Amino acid sequence: MNDNIKILLVEDEIDISEIIKINLEAQGYSIDTAISAEEALKIPLNDYNLFIFDIMLENMTGIELAKIVKSKDILKNIPIIFLTAKNTEENKLAGFEIGADDYITKPFSVKELIARVKAILNRSYTKITTSKEKITLDESRKIAVVNGSDVTLTKKEYLLLRTLIQNKKMLFSRDQLLDIVWDDDGTVTDRAVDVMIRRLRKKLGDQGESIKTRSGLGYTFDP
Repeated sequence: MNDNIKILLVEDEIDISEIIKINLEAQGYSIDTAISAEEALKIPLNDYNLFIFDIMLENMTGIELAKIVKSKDILKNIPIIFLTAKNTEENKLAGFEIGADDYITKPFSVKELIARVKAILNRSYTKITTSKEKITLDESRKIAVVNGSDVTLTKKEYLLLRTLIQNKKMLFSRDQLLDIVWDDDGTVTDRAVDVMIRRLRKKLGDQGESIKTRSGLGYTFDP
């Protein structure tokens, strides 16, 4: 089943939203919905494996929402499907130019939507690998694979490691990691980042040294 795969659907037509949600949940996916781009932007978007955006939303369009998503390093690799009544070549090109992975025109076949969702997830999220492939992330199971062996991580450990691996050699301050992993929870201090980094290094064994400490600055991933 696909219980670990989370999808965010942003669709302002309630009937269509409900049909999509019911059918994708029947495939084992976890589906959250929003009726506007503004509502979607209030959600911790880095929790998701796939976005489905209707283009013709009020106020802020799905394309404008996608531009915001793609501008953020932590979100830019999450695939996007556009869902819309528009079917012109110009609209499709606009979607693909900002990094959309697929474009489905209304009215659509639910079976086709499910097939495209599965294809994109299989293509984009089977594994996120580092350059030397000593550590890989299995997105469907939310685990790390270290030197060929499965390593179980907590949700926050996985999110922290994924953030570092997807942005390798990029320096993250403790405050930045707190915002990403703990969603700006004011009750958590930056010491929590240090503790989790130590736990991650221990779990990763000889590959734990890929997580580098920059004294007084933060952490980076450099395999």
